[in-house]
Amino acid sequence: MKSLLSLLLTLLLETGYAQSLSAESPACKIELITTSGNRFVGWLIEIEDSLIDAHPGKRQEFKEGKSHKPARFYFNRIKSIKIMQTISSRKDWEGSKKFVINADLKSFEEFRHRITMFRSAAGISYKCGRLNFIVSPRMKKIDPSFLSFQMQVRLMQIFHGKKLYLVTAASSADAVKKIKTILEKEKAMIGNLWFDSHGKYASRKSLFSIGKEDFTYAAIKDSMATHHLKELSAYCDTTTQVGIGSCYGGATFTLPAIEDFPAQRMNGDSLMIGMSRLLGNATVYACESFVMTGPGLLNVNYSLCGTPDRKKYKDPLYSPVWERAGEWNRYSGKSGSFGTPVSVTLRHDGTIGVKDQRYLQIKKNKEKLNRNLKKFRSGNYNIALLYRS
Repeated sequence: MKSLLSLLLTLLLETGYAQSLSAESPACKIELITTSGNRFVGWLIEIEDSLIDAHPGKRQEFKEGKSHKPARFYFNRIKSIKIMQTISSRKDWEGSKKFVINADLKSFEEFRHRITMFRSAAGISYKCGRLNFIVSPRMKKIDPSFLSFQMQVRLMQIFHGKKLYLVTAASSADAVKKIKTILEKEKAMIGNLWFDSHGKYASRKSLFSIGKEDFTYAAIKDSMATHHLKELSAYCDTTTQVGIGSCYGGATFTLPAIEDFPAQRMNGDSLMIGMSRLLGNATVYACESFVMTGPGLLNVNYSLCGTPDRKKYKDPLYSPVWERAGEWNRYSGKSGSFGTPVSVTLRHDGTIGVKDQRYLQIKKNKEKLNRNLKKFRSGNYNIALLYRS
């Protein structure tokens, strides 16, 4: 574990200029060609680390608030983007106006950087139409993982205080009340919503918690259990991204039978679908494996991915979790389907992004996993926890 001073220095150095942009009105008209060869012409609304949202109608319609749903394109669906028109009367755009992406994240980041520079040079004013929220428990006892996360978010708020909000809550009612107060004051929608939570492996099902409330795939469909969270649906849509930040929150594997406990499926995919439907058909991310909470969480690296060191996790009961290290499932409420698993990251402003390479596709991570799997021993995990749940 890095020292607190080292953590602060790392985060300060890695903050950079990159942040999610949300304009009061679109600044660029684009022609986008998908990898399938289809052509889209519209106005660029928002560009994040791995996707863009574009308005499919006229710019004036967007300004008047006409209800066209934004078109969302992830980098891996984009072949090329051409800038057709800008709203700046000055010659602020320099260089080529066509960008070849070819589903490559680095090429997409270059496009994003050029758009950032253009907006800055043009002096275009912005209104933060979407806000990002991290929901974390209000602690009675110190929990190092929650404390680390909350400290890092508070530090990032120094740089992104108009975009990023930390909400500590003891219940869903408490969390929703605080989020709604901010949204109403800022007249904004939810861009990204992340639930910082522990998973409960002994329960043998995927879940996340807000205070003492557990939300499983069954609970998320229970209107009595979710009536507070449902209030946020008015501030969510298909552009909203939701992160279930608990270990095994998106697990789809079946746990084997053990002693008095029959085989049981985790049903993380059902939890994700229910969450999306509850929150305006948002895109939902959740992990098959462990969600790490070390230093540097909000710095666009693999800090959320990995495996723990404690002996109790090195038991054959945990094999399905280790074998899926760094694997996050993504469910799109807009298309009603799951995409290819990804490795998830968080940007400095709380925007959820994806890495261009999955955690276990990196050779050193795969080799480390194989070494650890050889050390597994039955009995490292105390099955009394199963009986307590």
